[in-house]
Amino acid sequence: MIIWIVGIVIFSFRILIGKITLSYLAKRAHSNVDEKYTHILRELEKELGITREVLLLKSRKIKVPFTCKVFKPIIVLPFDADDWSVDRIRVVLTHELAHILRKDNLTQFIARMICSLFWYLPFVWIAYSNLYLEQEKVADSFVANTEAEPADYAEHLLSFARYTSNHIMPAGLFLSRGRKMMLEKRILSLLNFKKDSVLSKGQKKMKIKYFILVVILVSAFIVLVGSCETSKKAHVAIEEGELYGSWVNEEMVFDKMVIHSDGTLLLTRFVDSNLPTYTFMITTKDSWSDKNGNKYFKSRITQYIDERPLCQSFILMRINEPGTVLELNINFDAGLYEDDIPENYPNEINPGSYDSDSYWMYYRQ
Repeated sequence: MIIWIVGIVIFSFRILIGKITLSYLAKRAHSNVDEKYTHILRELEKELGITREVLLLKSRKIKVPFTCKVFKPIIVLPFDADDWSVDRIRVVLTHELAHILRKDNLTQFIARMICSLFWYLPFVWIAYSNLYLEQEKVADSFVANTEAEPADYAEHLLSFARYTSNHIMPAGLFLSRGRKMMLEKRILSLLNFKKDSVLSKGQKKMKIKYFILVVILVSAFIVLVGSCETSKKAHVAIEEGELYGSWVNEEMVFDKMVIHSDGTLLLTRFVDSNLPTYTFMITTKDSWSDKNGNKYFKSRITQYIDERPLCQSFILMRINEPGTVLELNINFDAGLYEDDIPENYPNEINPGSYDSDSYWMYYRQ
């Protein structure tokens, strides 16, 4: 549990650092962007059906463009974007606006939070990587559909990769996670691309993104539920302290049962009596808990008279999750010198054995 929490803190901290870095770059960016670029941006917003006005900035601290914020989106261009051709500007802005239209930043944030919660599961990270790649490929399809031939756009991507290969980029920027393999997949996708007749405001292929996200959520939930259920075969030990104390049931022959930390079990016939009728010694052989929080104990129980063992039985006890009710089954057929509990000894309490005096129920006093 502690290791899991530490992992969550570490990966959440990485997300926070990425967000802070992007916010810092956006705040330090300049708004004196060439008017023709702003005009192109507004024109593309109308074409894609984006109703929110996007702020366009430029910064000396970056080498590739990036998009940040969901409700008040910002596109930040490199300072040398003034030297770009109009075609390149349209390609870049279309790609970034596609991310804004589809709220990819929000999806990315949710997916990364899921990865932080389930950081120890490799398939979650694989799903996240596929999600990111799919987002980039769909944004690429916007460009290939409206602004450039697929082969020409692939050339744009290669030039960006060559230009930025010797620069360190903050986490979260466009192509910052564009490893060679991911870039190759995007370019191959573009070279095999066929233009869609209808773009439908970017809704096409969004189902792929949400399908992957649902896979992440469902898979993570299944693993979480599975990790909460302790397998009996694993025999995860629990503190015997759950057993200690006084247990009472006035309906039974033995009204009061007191279990001490040294393993001594005292049975008294009357609740108010301080003199035990029988004295036993409990030796716990196995213990576990189930998915409902019930605690189980398999024990050997030996009755002593004048420090000499008189008889021995095997006992299965179950304590409910709140620790208020104790149920037990006793097998009276155990031999005196048998130490290990038989492999076929039941793992579940059988209340139906009440008639044979092998089932008892007690309540914590």
